[in-house]
Amino acid sequence: NPFRELHYPKTLTRPKKYEALTYGEICLLRTAAARKGDDLLVRYIDIARFTGVRLSEIGALTSASIEFIDGIACFRVRSDAKTVASANRLIPISKSLQSLVDLTDLDMRNSARAIGKRFGRLKRLGLQGGNSRSKCFHSIRKFVVTTLEQAGISEGIAADLVGHEKPNITYSVYSNGSSIAQLRQAISALDRAQSGS
Repeated sequence: NPFRELHYPKTLTRPKKYEALTYGEICLLRTAAARKGDDLLVRYIDIARFTGVRLSEIGALTSASIEFIDGIACFRVRSDAKTVASANRLIPISKSLQSLVDLTDLDMRNSARAIGKRFGRLKRLGLQGGNSRSKCFHSIRKFVVTTLEQAGISEGIAADLVGHEKPNITYSVYSNGSSIAQLRQAISALDRAQSGS
């Protein structure tokens, strides 16, 4: 028997998951980036924490990515985003984000890769456990989803906001998606959670 000497581990190793950053950790990293004069990294952190948009999706945003739907300023995610659910989605822009980022002269193109590396260096120096690969820029996205769940936002609305497939066949096959008003309500929950009210 050629398999006689083979020994299998008792438990299979599971793929490592990203950890959500806490609001305090995000603020710590944002402050450290601001102190270093890294305004572009600060802008990336702000956009991520108020929208849940992926690093690569932020790296495609320009002022032309902003559309007004029913009087609400929204980011339009690029058409060639990571998944079908991600592509062309609209994300309302909160008042807090509008006060932090100059949207009239926004051009984030071709900067995502460099930002990912700078964020990695910053979190290794500034966070307890920052050397862990489970904490990265994507961890801000996990913070957003966690915040939405804890605010009572339905999974379908959260999925539309962050560009995930819907959790069940009825909504994934038959629904046209959440309304701008519903998405704006979800964004407002992120705003409230980060303003302390």
